[in-house]
Amino acid sequence: MKKDVLGNLFKNLQGRFDTAQPAEGHFERFAQKLDRLPKKKRIKLRYLRPLLVAASLALIFVLGILFNAPKSADLASVSPEMQNTQVFFTNMIQTELDKLKVENKDETTKKMVTDALGQLALLEKDYESLKKDLVKSGYNQQVVYAMISNFQNRINLLKNVLEKIEKTREIKINQKNEII
Repeated sequence: MKKDVLGNLFKNLQGRFDTAQPAEGHFERFAQKLDRLPKKKRIKLRYLRPLLVAASLALIFVLGILFNAPKSADLASVSPEMQNTQVFFTNMIQTELDKLKVENKDETTKKMVTDALGQLALLEKDYESLKKDLVKSGYNQQVVYAMISNFQNRINLLKNVLEKIEKTREIKINQKNEII
């Protein structure tokens, strides 16, 4: 159908196409007319070059600041007191985590340790998000409190798991003593 429409169109227009050649010397006359047109004045770059260089340097400087701006910050970047708080919590978490890893040898406690480590990973992921929020919020106190709360939640999680492991161990010992 499309071929028929196009075919009919060309048949109807046959003989109407402009196929004549331009007169001799046409291109030369056209080139002469173009040469007679007034030329636009070019801006002298001699005066603009220092401005262009200065603008380029300013742009590079601004982009450098934007790309090197901190994307996240931890408690230590808030104040020296918060740095001490962060060190305290980090050390306490590491101590509890070391105790928990020792308990990972027993088959009965392995599941509890694995679950605790998974929950701890989620809390650490939340903390990373809070670090980004701290910069975005301009070091807002609520974000600082949320970060401290996150540290406390991690410590409480580890302590609770260690307590449950200890209770499990005591129950096993009591069951063995009753059997004997």
